[in-house]
Amino acid sequence: MGELRSIVSRVRRQTDLSDRVGKVPLDSWRLREDFRQRYLVLRDALKGYRAQLEEYEREHGADPDSGSRQPEWETVGVLERELDHIRKLNDDDDWVFNELKVDDLDTALAGLHTEALRLPFHLQQRLHQFAGEVEASTGFGLAWPGSPAPWQPS
Repeated sequence: MGELRSIVSRVRRQTDLSDRVGKVPLDSWRLREDFRQRYLVLRDALKGYRAQLEEYEREHGADPDSGSRQPEWETVGVLERELDHIRKLNDDDDWVFNELKVDDLDTALAGLHTEALRLPFHLQQRLHQFAGEVEASTGFGLAWPGSPAPWQPS
């Protein structure tokens, strides 16, 4: 996602330059194509993530020990809708020359990034839930990276 936002930023600089110089830089067309290719990589990565969630549910069903995947599914749905919105904005071949569309893409990418940050949070929540269940059943605590160490008796 960072690469897509970087491309949009470079398009914005190209648009500003063309306004000052009075010509359209050919680099804008290359940036648009680069954006499209990287968008497809991101879209395919999300499809792969969805496929992994579907496979896990087929194999494990509604396993209560693994925690609820509902928040993850909701986030994936939001990401898919955001990507579809970005696809629609990107379908216009001339978006690289339209400041408002460049701004819309940048805003949509920021929203996509914010939503994508929720996926690791969901995984971290499940790991903490699992650690709590292990501690409750065994009396031994588990510490995950980024979490405080379990209490140790002195």
